[in-house]
Amino acid sequence: MSQDALGLVETKLAGSAEFTAKGIVKPLSGRYCTRPSLKVTLSFKPTTVYVARQYPQGSCEFDITMGHEMKHIAVYQRYLDDLAVE
Repeated sequence: MSQDALGLVETKLAGSAEFTAKGIVKPLSGRYCTRPSLKVTLSFKPTTVYVARQYPQGSCEFDITMGHEMKHIAVYQRYLDDLAVE
């Protein structure tokens, strides 16, 4: 964390995809029918919130700084929600 920063959120966008396909064989034709399924998981992890060490946990300054950093976390969550729709 830089000397001037009072708080910081450090995170990385992560994603994974899981593909499955269930199917049946048609007895008369021998043709195979499948029903594919795709599950995409997006997250920000790991996520670490830093607060300057001169603000001990429980102090008013710590609470104000942590509250501000949690607003950034909320923005990241909204971004994931929007990204999921896309």
